Amino acid sequence: MFKTKYLLLAAALAVAPSASQAVVVDFDDLSNGAIPANYGGIDWSANGWYVYEGEQSPYTPASGSFRAYADSSSPTGTMMWAAPITFGGAYFAGFNTLLVDLYLGGSLVSSTGAVSLSAAPTLIGNGYAGLVDKVVITGSGGNFWVIDDVTYDVASAGAVPEPATWAMMIGGFALAGGAMRRQRATRIRFA
Repeated sequence: MFKTKYLLLAAALAVAPSASQAVVVDFDDLSNGAIPANYGGIDWSANGWYVYEGEQSPYTPASGSFRAYADSSSPTGTMMWAAPITFGGAYFAGFNTLLVDLYLGGSLVSSTGAVSLSAAPTLIGNGYAGLVDKVVITGSGGNFWVIDDVTYDVASAGAVPEPATWAMMIGGFALAGGAMRRQRATRIRFA
């Protein structure tokens, strides 16, 4: 009976979802200029992306003093990831209307409606919980917007997930202690 319980417990742990790792890209550790390749785990090479510091309304950063923008010669800004992620959103400011499209494997999986911007940074994230590998931001009439605090989750790919909380570890010790307590005592006899 105990073997069955332990087998069921092991099966439940094997199919449990793996932990995820939240990433926030805030650009505050960069200096003015082009964003380096693969900065923050994101491929910025599809468009020229730049970061800058300084007061310039309505281009207000959400945190810190740096924010990023895509090359103004293109109406879009594209961020790509090598492996699928869950996009949490980003803060935008400017005087454009934006559309944010989410892609997986080249197929559009979700899109925001048109969002009007102002000098107050606005969190844009449509709540899509599925995986994406590319985010395309399109501004009406050009790139009159900035982005800050890009947030995404990366799923861990470990074969054996680690306990997520202390409670799980303590529960495991309790189960092991209970199993040891219920074992029959072996008596040794000498002839």
